[in-house]
Amino acid sequence: MTTHLFIKVNGAENITKVEFTPQMTVEDLRSVFFAAAEIPASEHDAIIKLTKADGTLLPLSIHVPQNTEDEPYNLFVKATKTQSLTVKQGLIDAKLNEIAGMLKGFGDLNNIKTQLGSLAQKLEQSEKLVEMNPLSVGGANRVPKNVVKQLSKIDPRFASQPKYIFTEETTEYLKHPSFNNWQWEENEMTALLEHMFSELGLIEHYKIELPKLKRFLNTVKDNYNNNPFHNFRHCFCVTQMMYGLLHQCHLVEKFEPLDKITLMISAICHDLDHPGFNNAYQINAKTDLATIYNDQSPLENHHCAVAFTILKDPETNILSNVSDKEWWEIRKGIIRCILATDMAKHGEYVNKLKSVSETFNINDTEHRQLLHVMLMKCSDISNEARPADVAEPWVDALLEEFFQQSDMEKAQGLPVAPFMDREKVTKAGAQIGFIGFVMIPLFECVGKVLPEINEITSIEDDHRFGNRDQELAKGMKFPREFREKVDMKKVTFDALRPWIAKKVTDILGMEDDVVVNLIFNLFEETDKPDPKNIQVQLTGFLEDKAGKFMLELWRLLLSAQNSAAGIPKEFIEQSKNELMKRKMEEERLRTEMKLHDSNRRKLDDSSNHGTRRKMSRSPRRYQSRSRERISARNNSNTLTSPRHSRNRSRSVDRHRQHRNRSRSTHRHRHRSRSSLIDVEVDLLTVKDIAAGQLIAIDIAVGLLSVIDIAADRLNAKDIEVGQLIAIGIKAGQLIAIDIAVVP
Repeated sequence: MTTHLFIKVNGAENITKVEFTPQMTVEDLRSVFFAAAEIPASEHDAIIKLTKADGTLLPLSIHVPQNTEDEPYNLFVKATKTQSLTVKQGLIDAKLNEIAGMLKGFGDLNNIKTQLGSLAQKLEQSEKLVEMNPLSVGGANRVPKNVVKQLSKIDPRFASQPKYIFTEETTEYLKHPSFNNWQWEENEMTALLEHMFSELGLIEHYKIELPKLKRFLNTVKDNYNNNPFHNFRHCFCVTQMMYGLLHQCHLVEKFEPLDKITLMISAICHDLDHPGFNNAYQINAKTDLATIYNDQSPLENHHCAVAFTILKDPETNILSNVSDKEWWEIRKGIIRCILATDMAKHGEYVNKLKSVSETFNINDTEHRQLLHVMLMKCSDISNEARPADVAEPWVDALLEEFFQQSDMEKAQGLPVAPFMDREKVTKAGAQIGFIGFVMIPLFECVGKVLPEINEITSIEDDHRFGNRDQELAKGMKFPREFREKVDMKKVTFDALRPWIAKKVTDILGMEDDVVVNLIFNLFEETDKPDPKNIQVQLTGFLEDKAGKFMLELWRLLLSAQNSAAGIPKEFIEQSKNELMKRKMEEERLRTEMKLHDSNRRKLDDSSNHGTRRKMSRSPRRYQSRSRERISARNNSNTLTSPRHSRNRSRSVDRHRQHRNRSRSTHRHRHRSRSSLIDVEVDLLTVKDIAAGQLIAIDIAVGLLSVIDIAADRLNAKDIEVGQLIAIGIKAGQLIAIDIAVVP
């Protein structure tokens, strides 16, 4: 079946009709597009982009949806650097001819000087383009997604590639977080990464061969996919921020070479072979990566695997001269840093740094490793910390990647996060949510151990975020409950965690640890949270459901702070109702068991009636006489009939069973009267509390006096004697309990 496409080439007004068949290959389709753009088909490195009228990017495939002449696609074909060089060289030749004509006519000498100066600039640009022209490596440098095949040989011409020479202004600018990455081409960025290794002294210290470093950096570049956001430019941006933080926070002097090379390689490799679809998609779509890594940070594990596949190849192994001990330390550090970029673990690492911020010691091994991780995380999400003209394009790129994923999820029937849906998300809302929930808390946390980091970001310098907060807040209506303040010191926040997690999952339609942990952090970092501000920031994640969520949560917080236990009264009532239902069910089971035992006793009594009649009032006397009779019969060698012997044996067994049951019943009644005789505050340690209900406790022997409860240990989940009822819980301690004694 023939497919027809209507396209506008490079923004032209006229519409071109393109026709292709299912038998055509992608190369055939590219040739057709080249012809439409009047570019020679031999220019295989030219960039082709096909978009809808709204800018949606379409794949170059024979399966492109057919359109109409009323809704033409836009075809953009960008000339390669070689083409640009040819065109510019033609302009230079034309200008030379023009100048030659001017010289023949003995024109104005000043005008000739001006023209010669312009010509010199263009020649300099042409020389730069020649240096930047990418050398072909045969396309064999891609690391396979399954990380199984060996890397192909790297083109040896990289060894003789001319080295860039940067001005002093550029190298100093490179150390600052405000560095504008949009002004540099990919090959220039690769050269700047090489300069960072050199300036930090890593090449000299680890005896890294310069050709090998070039091959490593170019292989890394080739293994970043052409995604809107997670691409090689993002890799450079993150590495440059890491390099800037090392200098601006004076860590170059405090860190050892091993620290520096670990952080630099981690930053360069942290998103290798990123497919443009996040972990949630990998897990929900059941991709190979999710299967290989058991849904545990599949992308981050894959980035690590690709990184060490590149480092394993002798042609690109820049760690070939380090000792085995250093190699293992570097490997562990790289894996630790890259895995930490999984946003699902964001809250975990922030809380870790908070817990040691007061006693932080950079010479402590664990503290230093934690700082490595936090520097990696700051660098990874640092775009919004840069000036507005640098940050804004990154927001557009990230949203475009989100939209591509959500479109795919809709097509495959997978859950779609609201903050990734092009029909729901707004640019301002996305920025505010990310900045308020993720970036600012992270930088503030790191700022407690590295105060210099607060002075080098641009968030406080411009008012673009505060203004957007105000704009969003103006369009919102806040309930009256937000006028009441909540003191988080009076709230047992752990009791609300399960409710928050379940509510967010219900809203998003899937589990999202990132959003859940961010909400936890937002309420834990201050004693006086601002509900309006939180709702504004939540809008970027929960969209139109943010208001309802915040109202319900705020009502629970108000109820909790007015409770002696710091738990919402609704949760306590719910727990009581659940306990009552459980007690009623247990009572029903006990009644049935009693009835069953009673019926069984009646049956036993009926079968043992004859035996009981033969027994005298004194069991001992009866047993004594029985023994005498048996002894006499044995001494007289009197034979008893088999039938009589069996009946007598059965009677004795029934008597023993009755005696054992009587003793067991007596012991059970004694244990039913068991009770706690001494319980003091702080003696009972509570490990976990959910919705006001005690789930698991641990009692040290001797702290809780218990009568006749096995080994003086109380199990709150299964108590044989009675049911533990939590009356009041505050700050993780049980302050009053009761035992429902079995009647």
